[in-house]
Amino acid sequence: MRFNKFWRTSLFGTMVLAGIVVPLHAQNPASTFEELRSGLKLKDKEKIEITDENGQKLKARVSSITSQTLTVTVGKTRRDFDETQVMSIRHRRPDPWWNGMLIGLGTGAAIAVSANLAWCHDSYDCGAGWYVSSAIGTGLMGMGIGSLIDFSIRKHEQVFERKSRTVNNTLRVAPIANKDTRGAKLSFRF
Repeated sequence: MRFNKFWRTSLFGTMVLAGIVVPLHAQNPASTFEELRSGLKLKDKEKIEITDENGQKLKARVSSITSQTLTVTVGKTRRDFDETQVMSIRHRRPDPWWNGMLIGLGTGAAIAVSANLAWCHDSYDCGAGWYVSSAIGTGLMGMGIGSLIDFSIRKHEQVFERKSRTVNNTLRVAPIANKDTRGAKLSFRF
């Protein structure tokens, strides 16, 4: 009988915790620098990762942004990017340090109360003090675990993505002339 009560209480506690979870909906990234600037998605001195038109990734800090130009600092060097030179921009999504702690605290306390309800329902050994002390102790352990998990997960968000890539097709012809070979080198970039 006690075993069944434990599983029923555990299932109920799990359902309550699952009901607390709020779904997150990602916002669409900006497709122009004007949208990026007006949406205030980037702050001055914020660390970002830029993917340029050649697919190279660059880690930098935001210096300024206008409707046409993004100015960043790489080390001590300032660079200006035109909107057509940038394919995407990612940054670390702001995440308050305390939310993982609160989630862990609530989860730990809920687990302690659920376990006490399952095991101590007809015992005189488990009074109100036992419920409170076990909820606080397990809640504090959950707080530490929750903060470690929250700290270890890096949450990156894409804030800019160019919708259409500009067509930059080029055909290059270079002569090849030496004592053994004569001809032309053709290269096509798309």
